[in-house]
Amino acid sequence: VQQLNQLLGQSVALLRESGVLSETAWQQALLCPDGQIHEAASRMRCQNVTDSCYKHAPRPCPAQEKGLRGCDCDTPGCALICKRATPWDRAARFVWYTADNQDDEKEGQGFYGYRSLPLQLADPLRRFSISLLDDVRPANQREEVPASALLLQLDAHYPDLNVDAVAGDAGY
Repeated sequence: VQQLNQLLGQSVALLRESGVLSETAWQQALLCPDGQIHEAASRMRCQNVTDSCYKHAPRPCPAQEKGLRGCDCDTPGCALICKRATPWDRAARFVWYTADNQDDEKEGQGFYGYRSLPLQLADPLRRFSISLLDDVRPANQREEVPASALLLQLDAHYPDLNVDAVAGDAGY
């Protein structure tokens, strides 16, 4: 993630040098953390996968602990990782996504993947935004702590940025 942020910093520098980003946007910066979900490359085999599913067997099964079918995780097939956990997307997780920051599970859809947390800089004169920093984590993790950490990293990456306001949705 830090390599990604270094590349973003280089890209932002090019946009500033070329004049694509207005000086007003930089001197009176409006920042917007904007969590986005992304599908995993592999298909979900179990919506209860946790980090423990990637430990050596025998291990407890999070699905069985919730009274679901799950797996005993004590066979040779489960020796290294649970046979229901995908080996390709170890950090992907299941989340019920409602898109409205409410806990109403009647609306929305199940989602398996990741959450990125780009910290957007809005350019009101040019009517576009760019990502200053980003973070990527499992889809089921909350956004407010990593978004705050991104704000705290701004000085290290952009010492001359003058932040005027930070605006986020109800999740922040």
